[in-house]
Order: sequence, then C-alpha cells, then structure tokens
Amino acid sequence: MDPSRYASINLTNLGGKKKNTIEFRLSNGTIDPKVIKENVFLYASIIDTAVKMTKEPEKMQEALKNFYKRDVTEEEKLDAFLGLIMEETADRQVYKDRWQSVKDDPVFSNSEASRKFAKTFQREDYKKVADKTPLSKAKDTFNRIKDKLTSRKKEDLALEQ
Repeated sequence: MDPSRYASINLTNLGGKKKNTIEFRLSNGTIDPKVIKENVFLYASIIDTAVKMTKEPEKMQEALKNFYKRDVTEEEKLDAFLGLIMEETADRQVYKDRWQSVKDDPVFSNSEASRKFAKTFQREDYKKVADKTPLSKAKDTFNRIKDKLTSRKKEDLALEQ
C-alpha cells in the first residue's frame, strides 16, 4: 500500500500508463456549483503555476522569494501563496475570504489529526513523482482542465443571457 495515495494531493498516478490523474483531496465538501468551480480554478491555478515554474523558473523567482519567507504570519503566507498562483486580486480574495471563515476552526489546531496530516504530506514522496513525470503529461492535464473551465464559463454566460 502506498501511503502517499491517501494524502491531500495524490500524484501517484500522474504519468501512469493506466491512469494519468492528480487527485486533490483538500476541498471543502459542497454541492454548490459555484464553490465546485472555485475549487477547480484553485487546482488549475496550482497546476498552471507548476508548469510555469518548470518552463520559465526565472519569471517565478520574485513570487517564490515571497513564498519561501519563514518569519511571516499565516495571513502573509496565504497572500504569498495566492500571489504565486493567481494574478487577479479578485480571484485571490475568494480564497482569502474562505480561509478567514475557517482558519480558527479547532480541526486546524495542534491536534492528533493535524499531526497525522503532517506525517502523510511528505515532500520527498511528491518530489519523486514530479521527477518521474514528463512535463508534457502535466501540460496536457492542465490544458484539458483549462479547456473544460473555458467551456463551462461560456455555458454560464449563455445561461445568464
């Protein structure tokens, strides 16, 4: 059994012959289509940033420098992360508001559950998967997600009119 399969982001199938998937398991449970789209946009932004960092790392250096700062508040860390993955202030505000609404929940305290989560999210495991995954696979996956989001936006606009 591969313990990294049960982490918040499962990359074990990325680049695989049978399945070429990334599983994000961080989402808040919802049946609200707007929230679902926001979650997909968040994940697509993370994937897009990963592709950009691989293709043009020099363009990401300033944003990464902010992201890597250690002596900052949680809110500053959030701002750095969102600034790394999203250009538009309005887009970032959606996730900042969401974080504000849950940040003090006891589930995020120094509990047994949070310590277990920290153990399952091992950087080395994800680095191994990233190293063996061809960039073309990641780009293809991102483009498919982006195409689906674009077509959904067009459908939404048509419905609104």
